[in-house]
Amino acid sequence: MLVAVVVLFIICWGPILITNLLTAFDVLDRLNYGYLKPMRT
Repeated sequence: MLVAVVVLFIICWGPILITNLLTAFDVLDRLNYGYLKPMRT
């Protein structure tokens, strides 16, 4: 059951955490352009 919770957490929060990490290292723009507009608020 714990594995299921961890996998669900990674599936739900993974894309947002990766996007925030790439933004912190200036790989992605800080502003919401194009395909990232619905992802970040």
